[in-house]
Amino acid sequence: MWIEISVGLVGSVVGAVASSITIWSNLRRPVDTLREKLERLEGERVMKLERKVEAHCEADKSQMILTTLELLRGDMARVGNKLDRIAEESARQQAKIEATESYVINLDKSFERHKATPGGGHGN
Repeated sequence: MWIEISVGLVGSVVGAVASSITIWSNLRRPVDTLREKLERLEGERVMKLERKVEAHCEADKSQMILTTLELLRGDMARVGNKLDRIAEESARQQAKIEATESYVINLDKSFERHKATPGGGHGN
C-alpha cells in the first residue's frame, strides 16, 4: 500500500512538473514571439535610418558649396587686384590729362600774350 501511495505521489509530482513545464512553455511562447517581433522591428528601423542617412549624405552638397565659395573668394581677390591696378592707372591717366590741360592753358596764354605784343603777331 505504501508502494502504491508512493507511486501515486511520484506520478502526481511528475505530472505536476510536466504540467508546469507545459504551462511555462505556453506562457513563454507569446513572450518569445513578441521578442522576435521587437527585434525585427528594431532591425527594420535601423535599416530605415541607414537609408535616410545615406540619402542625406548623397543629397548633401556642403563640400561642393564650400569649394565653390573658395573659388569665388579667389576670383574676387583677383578682381579686387585688377580694380586696384585700374584705379592706379586711372589716377596716372588723370594726372597726365591734368598736366596736359595745364600745358595747353599755359601755351594758349603764352600765345595770346605773344599775339598781344607789338610785332608778335607777325602780321605787320
